[in-house]
Amino acid sequence: MNVKQLLQTAAIYSISSFLTPIASFLLLPYLTAYLTPAEYGTLTTVQSLIGLGQFILLLSLHGAITRYYYDFEEGSARQKKYLGTILVFVSAFSTVVISIGLLLKPWIGGMLFKSIPLDPFFYYLCALSFLTALLSLCLAVLRVKEQSWRFFLLYVIRSVFVFVGTILFLNVLGFGPDGPLLASVIAEGAALLIGLLMIRKSVLLSWSTQALKKSLFYSLPLLPYALSSWVISVSDRVILEKFVSLEKVGIYALAAQVALVLRMVFMSINAAYLPRYISLMKQTQQKNVLKINRLFLITIVLFSGVALLSFKHLIGWIASPSYLEAAAFVYVLIIAECLVGINYVVSAKFLYYERTGLLSITSIAAALLNILLNFFLIPFIGIWGALWSTLAAEFTRVGLTYFLNLRQTGKGLKA
Repeated sequence: MNVKQLLQTAAIYSISSFLTPIASFLLLPYLTAYLTPAEYGTLTTVQSLIGLGQFILLLSLHGAITRYYYDFEEGSARQKKYLGTILVFVSAFSTVVISIGLLLKPWIGGMLFKSIPLDPFFYYLCALSFLTALLSLCLAVLRVKEQSWRFFLLYVIRSVFVFVGTILFLNVLGFGPDGPLLASVIAEGAALLIGLLMIRKSVLLSWSTQALKKSLFYSLPLLPYALSSWVISVSDRVILEKFVSLEKVGIYALAAQVALVLRMVFMSINAAYLPRYISLMKQTQQKNVLKINRLFLITIVLFSGVALLSFKHLIGWIASPSYLEAAAFVYVLIIAECLVGINYVVSAKFLYYERTGLLSITSIAAALLNILLNFFLIPFIGIWGALWSTLAAEFTRVGLTYFLNLRQTGKGLKA
């Protein structure tokens, strides 16, 4: 693969990753028009738990595929059997876990939901966790096989089905918060079916205990890091549902969704920044490294400033009057997203020197702090407890990363 093809492939993957959040943002006017804040709170709480369910069912084995796929000869029977082993295990493991979950629905559902009815939302949670876990495997296979256009096509199919289906169920058929979830089930199911057809020639259904053990040994340590990102980003909505009204959860969720626009901007900039940073580090151009770091930081601050001035008006434009209280919450979330952007710069050196374990430490510490503060503050100050917990977690993550950065500089990490 030449440089042009590499850049084209990277661009396709980047665009694909943004399709889902873009579709979610474009749907906000419809969701806030047809759903009350309480109904929107129900929807976003279930969607948050789907992410947790996917982590549990997948066990980060999509990462193991990325790591071990290239250990086999391309297109060989051993390679196909390895992929088949992972697919069979995740399918079987997910089926067992979901079945146990359904059998223990009153107990598990009672822990997950306080105000949300188990029927039908617990079933949507189980179905979408199962479908998204298997679809992630299909996407991982397409990525390692460098079939970027098929990868992109699956994201397009899923996003289109979600967008059209949500509008259909809300606007035409008069569904409530279960409408967008039903649209997601159809979207994930259609994408999974097509994804399985796409990878069918690359997979031989098989079983290798040795290959599975090796993959689990690699993937399970990745779970704490992956879960920590979920905890910091969305667990507050799950905890809020236990202590405040669903109406408040919905208003808070809208503020978080709007603030997410800023993170998407920073992720796009980071996609261009990080390769350039690594290139300059390899060339030992320290002055240019400092210059590009300074430029990224200035960009982060400027975009955050624009967001502070404009996002309040953005909420008023896209949401119905019953959601306008979200404007009061979005300011704190913008500052938290600003810290996320700063962390991209602070953590770049660790990525260059492959000290990813240190980044896991900072994320896990921030996630634990986030949970503790959420449970301590939310019962007393409600949504503001979730806001200050998120801000404290992001500040802790970037602060710890910076502190470890300084300490490691004296141990071989030259600036």
